[in-house]
Amino acid sequence: MADKWFPLVIQSAIAGDSVYKPLEALEQLKQTDWAAEGLCAACVREKREEWTNEQEDIWKKMDAWLKLDMISE
Repeated sequence: MADKWFPLVIQSAIAGDSVYKPLEALEQLKQTDWAAEGLCAACVREKREEWTNEQEDIWKKMDAWLKLDMISE
């Protein structure tokens, strides 16, 4: 996976400005055909679950980052 990571994740994130769009970047990772890149089915499931959890964490933190939690006060 290490040899695939740079071109599929790092390089594409930099080229496509995904570093500024974490939810979109994680979704793109989830949509990548990792099995075709040589990962086993269990590894693909595990990584997609991890990326989904990261997306959920970002959503939970977004109100504070955007200071939306202060608007209702």
